[in-house]
Amino acid sequence: MEQSNKLAPSEIERLKGFMQSYARFYEQVEDLQNRLEAVENSKSDLLQEIQKVSADLEIIRLEENEYQKTLVAKYGEFHLDLETFEYKPA
Repeated sequence: MEQSNKLAPSEIERLKGFMQSYARFYEQVEDLQNRLEAVENSKSDLLQEIQKVSADLEIIRLEENEYQKTLVAKYGEFHLDLETFEYKPA
């Protein structure tokens, strides 16, 4: 009688279990990588938005500085109460 070169059914089942575990882990890793990529894309979008807002803020600062020069030219140096908008000469 010829000896079979096949693993025992219990050994095969154990190896199949390992293979299934690896497949699940690979799926989990792929999912985590996809989620991380989404976070990185979101981060990139947010950084671009921050740059735009910062640029807009700088424009407003320049406009304010120019307006302050106009007011100083009209009223001279002064202190402004930001609650009442009353001013007093400096």
